[in-house]
Amino acid sequence: HQSFKDENEIRLIRLMSSHSKDINYRVRGNLVVPFLKVKFDLDHIKAVHIGPMKDQGLAAISMTSFIHNLEFGRKKVGEYGGYKIQVIPSMTPYRQI
Repeated sequence: HQSFKDENEIRLIRLMSSHSKDINYRVRGNLVVPFLKVKFDLDHIKAVHIGPMKDQGLAAISMTSFIHNLEFGRKKVGEYGGYKIQVIPSMTPYRQI
């Protein structure tokens, strides 16, 4: 969608039979959601964008803590000692209906 153009997002799509033993599942709300575990180098992640949601500030804080722990464990810090992966909360207001 055009409104996401500024995020310059790249997504990975992998097609697979629905009968594969590689498919994992997790519960989200009232749904069982299938997912695949994919290994990749964290150096390819520049930022994590937190979409509009209830408790967005808390989500941003917990994601920042998670990323800092990942990067600290890998001893990956950016210029001036800051962390390389940024956490960017959406500026779009959240409206719960």
